[in-house]
Amino acid sequence: MKSANGGADYDLCKDGSPTGYGVFKFNGTAVQWYYKGIEVARNEQFAVYDMNFVKSDYKSAVGAKANEVLVNVWNWDEDWTVSVTENGQPLTATRVYRKDPTHYTWQKDVLEPAHAPGSPNSTYLTGYNAHMFSAIAQVPGSTIKVVVTDPFGGVYEKTIVREIPSNLPAQWVFTKGVNVDEFVVDNKMPSATGKGYISYISNCDPALDVNNKIARANTAGEPYITGGWPGDWWLFTIPEMTIKAGTVINAKFHARASGTGMKYWMLEYYDGGEWKPGAPLQTTTVGEGDQAQTFSYNYEMMNTDHCLIDRNMTFEHAINNGDILIRLRCMANWQASGKGALAAPNGGTHRISVQNNINPTISIVQ
Repeated sequence: MKSANGGADYDLCKDGSPTGYGVFKFNGTAVQWYYKGIEVARNEQFAVYDMNFVKSDYKSAVGAKANEVLVNVWNWDEDWTVSVTENGQPLTATRVYRKDPTHYTWQKDVLEPAHAPGSPNSTYLTGYNAHMFSAIAQVPGSTIKVVVTDPFGGVYEKTIVREIPSNLPAQWVFTKGVNVDEFVVDNKMPSATGKGYISYISNCDPALDVNNKIARANTAGEPYITGGWPGDWWLFTIPEMTIKAGTVINAKFHARASGTGMKYWMLEYYDGGEWKPGAPLQTTTVGEGDQAQTFSYNYEMMNTDHCLIDRNMTFEHAINNGDILIRLRCMANWQASGKGALAAPNGGTHRISVQNNINPTISIVQ
């Protein structure tokens, strides 16, 4: 078969090796041999796969692991050696019994849709083979070098630079008049593009909510809450992310409070096990006497307009197949109208909104 997904530009056998033939050289009773793939150069003896970028149906079918590098050595036998390094450091290469990803992808995308079960071509299914080797990479975006040596001293090398998988950019599109049960019921509003979720985390003591005002709602197509209280936060989660140390992430969205909604908020991002300010801090004191509150914040909500949040945040620590977390945290009990503190949560609202055609977006800057 000819690969249809860009994984190879040569005809493949069921084990993922190129169609070809063996070449044997005799010198008296001594014999050496090698495999020559048709349309493949003499020194091409294996394929390397970054499994982070192989289709998920293959990974589910064969149990591939995150950050796995898979090597298919077409003419391997027990006298061959396979070594894998990552940024110059050795990785353990373990022989595994697997199907070749390129042939399997062709089977699922081309063969099965085009041929009914039982037809002659439908039997050309990907086979398991015993000349596959697995290594688990440790560093995002690393350089992988594979060196394979045959029994006669022939050395074959390949180097790949692993791409960094990304669910970014993630963007949310709100539709007026449409309720989003994912937020109201599940507290997990999915992005329209990329992969991410908006949630609201309420930490208010239930005993304080005497009027049962704390709630999530969505009647304007935008996620909003009532009864917001200091210590609560909006949370943007981008799951299953791998980023290098020093990656810059941008968060851009509007937020708005009603008159009795909370005024002072802090943008933060989770980096290296701690929450860090996502914008320069300001410190203020509101109230008087025993009711005075002194606190830091970096965004101030007005009940007369939407507040644009547009900040770049540098993640000093790498994330390896984990979550990017960005939050907007309520910092004080003080109404956006400026009319002072509340005795308890009320019907005041706070929402993530769309203004001037700016949809909430989390993206990688560099």
